[in-house]
Amino acid sequence: MNSMVYLLAIVIVVALVAYFIFLAPSTGSAAKQTTIVTSIPPAPNTTTVSPSNPGTSDGSSNASYAPYGWVSAVGYPTPVGDAQCVAVNSRIYCMGGVTAANSTRLFYTSDTYSAAVTSNGISGIWRESIPLQIIPSSCTTYSTSIFCITGRLLPFYNSTTDNVTNQTYVASTTQTGLGPWAATTTYPVNATTSGCVTSGFIIYCVGGMAANKTFISRSYYAPVSSNGIGQWKETAALPVAANPQCFVYSLTIYCLGSYVNSNGTMQNFNYYASVTGSGISSWSSTAPAPNPPGNYSCSYYKPFIYCIGGGNNYTSMSNVYYTGLSIGGVNGWHLSTVLYPLTVTNSTTCTSFNDTRFCIGGQSENLSYSNSVYYTTSHV
Repeated sequence: MNSMVYLLAIVIVVALVAYFIFLAPSTGSAAKQTTIVTSIPPAPNTTTVSPSNPGTSDGSSNASYAPYGWVSAVGYPTPVGDAQCVAVNSRIYCMGGVTAANSTRLFYTSDTYSAAVTSNGISGIWRESIPLQIIPSSCTTYSTSIFCITGRLLPFYNSTTDNVTNQTYVASTTQTGLGPWAATTTYPVNATTSGCVTSGFIIYCVGGMAANKTFISRSYYAPVSSNGIGQWKETAALPVAANPQCFVYSLTIYCLGSYVNSNGTMQNFNYYASVTGSGISSWSSTAPAPNPPGNYSCSYYKPFIYCIGGGNNYTSMSNVYYTGLSIGGVNGWHLSTVLYPLTVTNSTTCTSFNDTRFCIGGQSENLSYSNSVYYTTSHV
């Protein structure tokens, strides 16, 4: 009798286990999953603006990386243009920039601010950090440190004065801002350069503008650590004299921007070269950005470059162009049907955190500056 009861109990247990495994509806975490709907609209269609075939080095389509709609974020503490912004450890840091202008003079600031960022925008308020001793012309990162290379000493410059400096500084990032700035190895030439980027433990700086307001093409590189910059060495010069924006993808540096051609007009360029611990190899040309020459802003996120705006004080636009990168150049520029929200697109500063691009400030045609901050992501 006891054995029959025992056998019956086993049968009941097995039946219950089978029911919960194969027949019962799920009550675990999978049953509780929901679709999160954000304020970002679906990815738009895009227009190819280059005859080259879209596609990236990993075989995916450029169109799948079109920016979503732009979303307004917490405004910057002050109207600004040409701030130097980088993202480190879930915070965005912005150093310096232009705060005002008139027909003969630009007014600069060395103030530094940071804010927490997520894939859904800027979280919390902007916090002021220790200001720089210079108005930086280029800032880049290594590990958890920020390097700012060359800049200006005066809070303004006019048609006859542009007091540039070859000073460089480093600061460590914290959870709420920046530590103190420390001077490190001075740049080899007295010029501002916006084309500085790090790859591994090497920093590369390309082109720039000398104190006499003439563009240069000279390029330099140096080892970096969290404590500062090592000895600078000269390497392959950019084929044109300009102050470019530079990015590194797969040990290849891309430098793009505008220069004054032999006819005396502004023309866009895009050059790339291999980078090693021994410097930059010979440069090759690839398709330039379709933006109007001058003052457009680009940001990079693996392996795409996004460029917004462009033009000078008399022309401005809100178009957004993007391209995939490969070791052999760009894979064709594409025009997003989603415009940047403002026509204030000259001297806007953009940087990326994960697959989210943040754009800060900018200058309009009437020479005024904005404190707007917008962000967008891409369909991946």
